[in-house]
Amino acid sequence: MANKYFNINFIFMLIFIFSVAHAQIPDSFTNLTALPKDIGKKDLIGIMKNFTSSLGVRCNYCHAGKEGISDPQELSEIDFASDKIPAKDITRVMMKMTQSINNDHLTLIKEKNHLEKVECVTCHKGMAEPPKKLENILARQYEKSGIEAALKKYDELRAKYYGAYVYDFTFQPLSNFSDALINENKGEDLVNFFTAFLNKYDKNSWNAYLEIGKAYASENKFDEAKMNYDKALEISPNNENVMWFYDKLNKEIKKK
Repeated sequence: MANKYFNINFIFMLIFIFSVAHAQIPDSFTNLTALPKDIGKKDLIGIMKNFTSSLGVRCNYCHAGKEGISDPQELSEIDFASDKIPAKDITRVMMKMTQSINNDHLTLIKEKNHLEKVECVTCHKGMAEPPKKLENILARQYEKSGIEAALKKYDELRAKYYGAYVYDFTFQPLSNFSDALINENKGEDLVNFFTAFLNKYDKNSWNAYLEIGKAYASENKFDEAKMNYDKALEISPNNENVMWFYDKLNKEIKKK
């Protein structure tokens, strides 16, 4: 019974919040350039709510407050027609871009039964700026402050976003990051990074042992490489990916 009353109260609270927001937004609109000039108030509020949820922002991210504003998030104190904040013009460009993709391009695809239209959330995923590729974030952090800083950044992002749809926490971005370090002859840093990954996140990651083995192989440390390939195969027997690198290593040993 208590849960029933809680749900009813929660619904009433949402209705109240929506009604307050609805009342604070003007009934007529000016300076509309990307939206129809005759758009209804309900439709406009729906679009604005979609912006806030897709980017994780509030109205004052794009709309400027009136002179002497006391609360920048109080809708009654926002000058919606103002173009003072640059984010508003950027939003207009992005709206026209998504409209063009949906109307001019996706409509040309014949097998479009399962196509979803492009929306703000498609790229932004709940962030004000679309999230960058995880491997690129780690690479820049490494270049700036070293491998410990890259590992710390990975820890921070994983703690905050793991399980969300912002960053890709499968192993592929880490594998891409690993390849970049090998190309830069940073095998020791690579080993340190993935050793920490094994200790902190997944002690049975054959992928991590494979990357460590590749690092040692790149430095002609064949015994260490074989040891890590063996560990990878213990976890994932007959893994074709690991066996390919193992075979490559044996060929390099024979050449030596």
